[in-house]
Amino acid sequence: MVSPPRQVVIPSIDVDASIIDLGLTSDGALETPTDFDMAGWWAGGTVADEAGPTVIVGHVDDRNGPAVFFRLQELEPGDPVIVIDDLGREQTFTVVDKDLYDKISFPTERVYGAGDEPTLRLVTCGGEFDRSERSYESNWVVYAVSAPAQISRRPRERAGSDHHHRAQTSVTAGPRLPHPSTMPRA
Repeated sequence: MVSPPRQVVIPSIDVDASIIDLGLTSDGALETPTDFDMAGWWAGGTVADEAGPTVIVGHVDDRNGPAVFFRLQELEPGDPVIVIDDLGREQTFTVVDKDLYDKISFPTERVYGAGDEPTLRLVTCGGEFDRSERSYESNWVVYAVSAPAQISRRPRERAGSDHHHRAQTSVTAGPRLPHPSTMPRA
């Protein structure tokens, strides 16, 4: 059952934020949350337990100070990120990498492109602030993979059983990607 994300919890940087759905603006840019203490999920992408990237964005700051993803660049490989859907199900991801990209050379396909495993992308602004444009020149992207589920012991099958389990994978078509120069701006 597809269930959109509604909360993101990142213990290492003290984030526990609600998530709203985001679409694209008329010019193809990803919408941004109007509440700077909330994160937003690109509703044209995947949900946390589906193959492909779940993209969650948030502001770094505003005129009044830090916003929801102010400390995002502090995340390190191994840090957990928990995404909770609107049915209360938790999906835990583990940070594997982070990069700062100039908005002009933003890797749209790497961030939004289709994949065969559940992954998470957290995006916020960073780098130098251009006062004349009232926008940051770069974006931080944190990459995370689905954490292994806890393994529970199953009873062994009887000898001679011809019952086999086969994992099924599905490949989804790539989403319509926001233009890289129009990524979320704080």
